[in-house]
Amino acid sequence: MILNFKAKYKFIFIFIFIFILLIFTNMTYAKNQGMVLVYEAPLFNAPNIEAKVIQKIKRGKIIYIHPKFFFDVIIEENAVIEKNNYKTNKERKNQEGRDGYSERDFYITYDNNGNESYILKNQVKLIYEDAKELEDPAPSYNISTDPTDFRIKEPIADNFPLYKNNSVRSYLTIGTGTQSYESYAFKQVLSSKKYGTPKELVYALLMSANFDKEGLYYFGGIIIFNGYSNNYFFTNYSSSKESYSRFGIGPYFSYDFYQIGENHSFTLFTSPIIYINNQVEVRRSGGPDRSDIERRVFKKRILSLRTGIIYQRKKLFSTLDFIMGGLFELSPSNTMEATEISGQPAKWNSNDNDNIKNEIGRNFSTFIGLQIQL
Repeated sequence: MILNFKAKYKFIFIFIFIFILLIFTNMTYAKNQGMVLVYEAPLFNAPNIEAKVIQKIKRGKIIYIHPKFFFDVIIEENAVIEKNNYKTNKERKNQEGRDGYSERDFYITYDNNGNESYILKNQVKLIYEDAKELEDPAPSYNISTDPTDFRIKEPIADNFPLYKNNSVRSYLTIGTGTQSYESYAFKQVLSSKKYGTPKELVYALLMSANFDKEGLYYFGGIIIFNGYSNNYFFTNYSSSKESYSRFGIGPYFSYDFYQIGENHSFTLFTSPIIYINNQVEVRRSGGPDRSDIERRVFKKRILSLRTGIIYQRKKLFSTLDFIMGGLFELSPSNTMEATEISGQPAKWNSNDNDNIKNEIGRNFSTFIGLQIQL
């Protein structure tokens, strides 16, 4: 009977001890907790806003906070340190990081693997379970003010740009390159020659493809004007000035294959060109004073293929871009025929050779220009 009585009270004593221990432990642990206030709070591996993010904690989750942040003494000491070390805004800015955060703006916690990590103080509400709750109100966040909430407000507007809208490009370039014609095969002996510099003006109007949601593919049309002139001098005091000119149009296809940041990109393009007007004007003069002049025109429509690369420096001024690039143009061999018979046959070749024969053209050009993108 006595043994049963002692055993009964021993059991009650153990139960009360465990109950008090659990309450004490729970109270102690509760003071080392905080609740996440933002949609997705990042945990950093160092007290630095630019440090590596090792985990993200959802809003409302209770996390462990180092006990030192709950003691008034520590808070008061930190206030004294802050007063001494951050006397002016200029001094404070110099000691803080680029984003205005310093080590004192972080709480110490642990990630899921038990590693020490850091969380911003303004994203956590400490749980005191006493009167301090009234002295330390939790900041309020919503979808507009939460820096971690990137969700789109609903309902979504009908015209919301889920994909990049179609855009239009228009550019104008000037360029120069290699010559693209052969000269007339005169039968007189050549004494000297003077070559001109080819010049080219190009206008293109393009629109992004409907199937492309990233705005990388563009289709449109291109207009080309180019020309140059050469001078030939012969031993019999005659001379010839050959003026070359071309006007062409064609479809245009491009692809922005590489981008550096937001304002630098490289584009590949190709364009088949039909030269509607492709001619050489030959002005032949004779005599010691070269006053005897005859003008003849040789023409031939041809189809060529252009391909090249463009560098774009975007938003040079608002929607105005700077562009530069190079291209290669391949043209078929062709024979340019005279539009009329010569009135002075002695100056020209016989009928079968009274033309300009061009071999396969392989021309290189460079260009610079301005582009508007809307």
